[in-house]
Amino acid sequence: MVEFRSSSDKNTNAMNKVIIGFRSSLQAENDALSLVHSKIKMENTELTSSVLSNIEKLQEDLAVENKIIDELAEKTHKAKVLSVKLNTATKHVDDLETERTIVNNCVSEIYQYLMRLVLVTPC
Repeated sequence: MVEFRSSSDKNTNAMNKVIIGFRSSLQAENDALSLVHSKIKMENTELTSSVLSNIEKLQEDLAVENKIIDELAEKTHKAKVLSVKLNTATKHVDDLETERTIVNNCVSEIYQYLMRLVLVTPC
């Protein structure tokens, strides 16, 4: 029985050493995983911050682009209105020039008739 007790104590001591070694190994692994977790968490925070910063920059750029598009649309509308006005004015000028030509022709004909009357009529 003494042998059994001695063998049991020896086995218990050996198992305790294995358990302590395993516990130390698990603790070291846990510490390493905690360190990796902390680094990943920090990198994730930095990445999230960077992404949010980029999103804000894109939103600002989009707002500027939308403003430019709105300004261009307004200027395009004004240009179209001015183009219509120019076309209308050009047509009106063309009509006036045609009228002037007609009036000049009429005046010329009247002048010729008057000249004939003056020449034909004795004084």
